[in-house]
Amino acid sequence: MDKEQFMELLDYYFRNVDATTYAEIKNDYEEHFRIGLENGKTEAEISSELGNPREIFNECKEAGIIKENNLFTTFNLENIGDFLNSKIFNQRIKEKDYDLSQQVLEFDNNFHRIEVRTNADVDVETHDEDKIIVTYTSTDESYKLDVDEENHVLKLGQIKMEKLFAKDSIRTISIKIPQDSDLGLNIATARGDIKVDVINNDVTCNTSSGDVIVSTNSNDVNVNTASGDVSVSNCKKNVLINTVSGDVKITSSMPEISVNTVSGDMNIDLEENRNLDLTSVSGDVYLNIKEKKGSVNLKTLSGEIRFESSYKDNSKKVGKAHSHSFTTEEYKINIGTVSGDAYLS
Repeated sequence: MDKEQFMELLDYYFRNVDATTYAEIKNDYEEHFRIGLENGKTEAEISSELGNPREIFNECKEAGIIKENNLFTTFNLENIGDFLNSKIFNQRIKEKDYDLSQQVLEFDNNFHRIEVRTNADVDVETHDEDKIIVTYTSTDESYKLDVDEENHVLKLGQIKMEKLFAKDSIRTISIKIPQDSDLGLNIATARGDIKVDVINNDVTCNTSSGDVIVSTNSNDVNVNTASGDVSVSNCKKNVLINTVSGDVKITSSMPEISVNTVSGDMNIDLEENRNLDLTSVSGDVYLNIKEKKGSVNLKTLSGEIRFESSYKDNSKKVGKAHSHSFTTEEYKINIGTVSGDAYLS
């Protein structure tokens, strides 16, 4: 999550708080980003350190340092996010009583990249035709998906992240690309789910609350999400995932992996690894590598770490507030935990 997404979520959860009080809180987090950037940190690293905006809101409320407008006193504001999400969900259920309009677009296979910006669910898969087919459904037959073709980039949709809870007629976008295509995929959705099942395509996904499922034999997968779960399989080289509360599952042969999460759990299953860098605040980490090579860095504040491999000679329990390293000619393992337990077998 970058600074803009973090501050938008902070604005949302504190939207009913006294303006003067919230201004002081917001300025404090702006200062955290300023100092962090000056110290060479990325916006994603800073937001990960600061925590989930919803949890920040709850902590401030429990501590009694914020007051909310009387207009919302009848609501359980501790769960206001769940309430609004459920209202949106129920609205979608009601809309299912009506027929959705389906429209199909076709494009020549001459693009280097596809970019999607939407609030809808997005599904990308391959087919045996030499063209790109886009199918979308909407609640309004007159509503047309925004399309831009420029510099060999196919751009679909123009929904911005600040419209997180805005009503949008588009419900689903399905994209079929040629099997032998190596065009890049860049997908951003505010609350929709993303599913990508392709062969040779690098994939970048950004979402606030949607789940992400990616299967690709390409070199690179990059996923950023606030609360959605993430599943990645088959990627050959680089997997980079940043999430606040979503769980992460990775199944592959031997990629380099970097995962940063605040409270989400990690489940990593590999045939062989190059370099792994897994960082969690309170989430648990389960790591299984059949053949270890390269380096493995596991760090958690309070989560539990379980690391299983074919090597049984290094069985060891690393206790609380402890760090330890295991080094051979082929691999290096660094374990660090503050209050969580780490088990190696």
